[in-house]
Amino acid sequence: MASGRFSRMWRVYGVVVLAAAGLAGCDGKAAVPQEMAAAVERGENYFHDYCAPCHRPEYGAFAPNLHGVLGRDAGSTDFSYSPAFKAQDFTWDEDSLRAFLQYPRQVVPDNRMAFFGFEDERMREDIVAFFKYKMK
Repeated sequence: MASGRFSRMWRVYGVVVLAAAGLAGCDGKAAVPQEMAAAVERGENYFHDYCAPCHRPEYGAFAPNLHGVLGRDAGSTDFSYSPAFKAQDFTWDEDSLRAFLQYPRQVVPDNRMAFFGFEDERMREDIVAFFKYKMK
C-alpha cells in the first residue's frame, strides 16, 4: 500500500513539474512553428540591422518601440509622432505591415521616417514573421 501511495505521489509530482516547466516558457509570445523558425530568425536579424537602431525599446529612441505593434492603432503610443502618423486611422496587422515595409510613403504619406521600403519580398515576409512571433 505504501508503495502505491509513493508511486502515485511521484506521478502527481511529475505532472506538476512538467506543467510548471511548460508555464515557465509561456511569456505571451506565440510559439514559433518549426517551419517558420528560419524566417523568424532572418526577420530578427533584418530588424536588428535595419530597424533597431531607431526603434529601440529604451526611452528617448528616435522612433517608437515596436513591441506589440501588431494589433495596435497606428500612431497610438506616447511617442511624439509626425502629424502624418497621428492622422492615420488603421490598426497594424500583417497586411498593413507588409505594405508599409514595401511602400512606407504610400501607406503613410509625409511621414518623417528615413525609410524608403524593402524591395525584397522574402525580406519583408521574414520581418513580418519576426513581428508575429517575437514582437508581441
